[in-house]
Amino acid sequence: SFSRLGSLAAEEYVICEKMEPKRHFDNGSWLLSFADEIWVHCPKCYSPGRINGNAYYKVWHGKLFCPNCSLVLDTKKDCWKGPALLTGRRPCGNCGHQWVEVKLKYPKYDQSVAVDQDGICSVCRKVSTVLCKWKADSPSDSGIDPFFGLPLYLKTDCKHGVIWAFNLKHIKNYRDFINADLRERQGTPKWSWITRLPKWIKSSKNRVHVLKALDKIEGSHNKANSADAKNRAAD
Repeated sequence: SFSRLGSLAAEEYVICEKMEPKRHFDNGSWLLSFADEIWVHCPKCYSPGRINGNAYYKVWHGKLFCPNCSLVLDTKKDCWKGPALLTGRRPCGNCGHQWVEVKLKYPKYDQSVAVDQDGICSVCRKVSTVLCKWKADSPSDSGIDPFFGLPLYLKTDCKHGVIWAFNLKHIKNYRDFINADLRERQGTPKWSWITRLPKWIKSSKNRVHVLKALDKIEGSHNKANSADAKNRAAD
C-alpha cells in the first residue's frame, strides 16, 4: 500500500541521515578572528577578566576589564605585559662583519633592563655594544592574549599537552572540528588557525581526551561569564 511505501521511504531517509558523516569545512579563518572577546587572568588579582578587542591591523585595539578588582587596561596607553624579546644588531666595531646580533628573551617586559647590550662578533669574537629594542614575544602555542600578553583563562592540561581558547565561539569551532568525520578545507590554509593546531589535537585517537578538555574550559567560561553578568547587574 501507499502508506507502507511511505513508511519504508521514511525509514530509509532516517537511516541515510544517520549514516551521513559529520563534516567540517575549514574556511581559512585565522586565530585572531576570535579576538573580539578574550578571557584572561587579571594581572592584578588573577581572577577572570574579559578583553574586548579588534585585531584588524589598521584599527588594532584591546581593552581589559576585571569584574573582581575593576582593573582596566587599554592598548592605547598600557604596554605589553607578557613575554618579551630584546633584540638588535649592528656591524662589528672591530672587523666590520655584518651582523653582530643580540636576542634576549624575558618572561615579561622589564623597563629596568638596559637597551644597550653587548654582542659578540661571530668572526673576530670581539665585543660590540648593540642598541636593542623591546618587542612582544607571542608564539602561536603560548596560550596568551595578543593584546597584552596575559595568560588565557580558558586553558587546561590534556593528556598530550595544553588546550586553550579565547572565548565560547572559539570552543564551539574547536568542537565542530574535533567531532567531524570528514574534515574539508576551503580558503587559504596558510593562515587557518586549524592548520596550525598541534598534530595530537587533530588526531582522531585523541578525540575523547580533547572533547573532555573542551568541556572543562567551556565550564570555566560559563562560570566566568555568569560572574561578569552578576557584576554588571549590580552596577
